[in-house]
Amino acid sequence: MDDADSPAVDSKLVRRLIAGEFALPQSLPGQLAFAGVGAFYSFSIIGIFVAISKIGAVRVSLLMNFEPLSSVILGVVLLGQVLSPIQFLGTAIVLAAITFAAFSKGETG
Repeated sequence: MDDADSPAVDSKLVRRLIAGEFALPQSLPGQLAFAGVGAFYSFSIIGIFVAISKIGAVRVSLLMNFEPLSSVILGVVLLGQVLSPIQFLGTAIVLAAITFAAFSKGETG
């Protein structure tokens, strides 16, 4: 078991929160973002289960592999990040693997 997953770490976080050592966001946008993370995560997990029931686990897993690609694209477009050639290569490999898996003649659920 990793230290980050142990109950002792959880109790340390709770003690720090109670003692005021764990700084929560003070501004309204920060508080909304803090709460929004949990809300959006919950809705995304519910969405995954709904998608699995509608289109099957194999197709959902293929679609979920677009998450890293969309993160890269949004980072470039919205945040102005600059990708190195090796990052472009990695992005192309992931895209090629997803495309290959989607169009291969194997079972698709």
